[in-house]
Amino acid sequence: MNKLTLALALGSFISLGAMAQNGAVTNAKLYFDEGDYDNARIYIDKAVNHDKTKGKSKTWTYRGLIYQKLADAKSDPSFLETAVASYEKSIELNESKGMVEKAEEKKGAIYNEIINKAFKKYEAEDYAGAYEIYQVGMKVSPKDTLAYVYASTICMNNLKKYDDVVDINDRLIKQGFKKGDYYRNIYAAQLMKGTAEDSTAALATLDRAIADNPESTNFLKWRIDMYMAMGKKAEAKESIEAAIAKEPSNPMLYCLKGSLQSGAEAEATYTKAKELVDVDKDPGIAEYIYFSIGSIYYNQAAEIDTKLRNMDYRDPEFKKNGAKMKAQIKENMGKSIPYFEEAHKINNMRVAANPKVAVAKDVIQSLMNAYIQVGQDAKADEMAKKL
Repeated sequence: MNKLTLALALGSFISLGAMAQNGAVTNAKLYFDEGDYDNARIYIDKAVNHDKTKGKSKTWTYRGLIYQKLADAKSDPSFLETAVASYEKSIELNESKGMVEKAEEKKGAIYNEIINKAFKKYEAEDYAGAYEIYQVGMKVSPKDTLAYVYASTICMNNLKKYDDVVDINDRLIKQGFKKGDYYRNIYAAQLMKGTAEDSTAALATLDRAIADNPESTNFLKWRIDMYMAMGKKAEAKESIEAAIAKEPSNPMLYCLKGSLQSGAEAEATYTKAKELVDVDKDPGIAEYIYFSIGSIYYNQAAEIDTKLRNMDYRDPEFKKNGAKMKAQIKENMGKSIPYFEEAHKINNMRVAANPKVAVAKDVIQSLMNAYIQVGQDAKADEMAKKL
């Protein structure tokens, strides 16, 4: 064979090779048009891996179309990830205006399709199926929060996948979304897990939330609750003071502060809360404040009464201080009564307005005991009938 014949033969082979790969795209399209997506997939996957066709927008756009159909045909949303990646590749190559425009159109619609499919699963109470599709949505459009939010809600409320709730919301935060809701979701999921290790993690989450959302006091309040539940009074006090600095007119914060104090210090704090509270707007808080101030005097009287009862009447100290101690008991009980009466009045008002509000029997009991100590027996009997 001479050189000319050999050159012609090689040129023919090269041409046939290119035609064969272009034919792979054509065959993929034909199978696609016939609804045979499995064979279409075989041919299009060959085309995207061949040097002659992998650089064409047409190849990748058809791959996206085929995989999008496979997702429906096989009820497998994972195919949509490949579909989106294929459309993105077509757009990146920007080799054919018509194919790029089609890829852009399909890619734009596919995310909405994912959300709709997931929502239908959710409506049918197929929560695991909905979550699977939302996971695809998070991969397909990682900067759109919708799929993340729905996935997190399903994991929290329906699937009880608390680790997934933490992961989903943490991914949003790491992307730069510092919205308080995402920290709240992580915090709630960590609390639901219920271990000491998770409580420590929840506190760390609140610290991050406070740093990233300095204008919010909700995280400070939740941290206060956690510290108080854990018996960490010093840390709770520090957080309460930080919250008061942000909300100096919030009576509930002063109630929390007062609960960690005693005696005159507590009374002063609750009195500040009493000055701030709007009884009509926050009757529950007002009731708590009045009962708390009354309890300070009541507990002081009870402490003296216990000490007095433990003394021997023959003891010189009893002879010296007994009468004085009885007078102190009566005085402190008398001071408690106006506050208990106001708390009782507010509770009656709340119960009348809303039958679901519980009758404050602790207020009634305390008021009855105080009446007895000061000799107001008729009023004590009245309270006894309410118990």
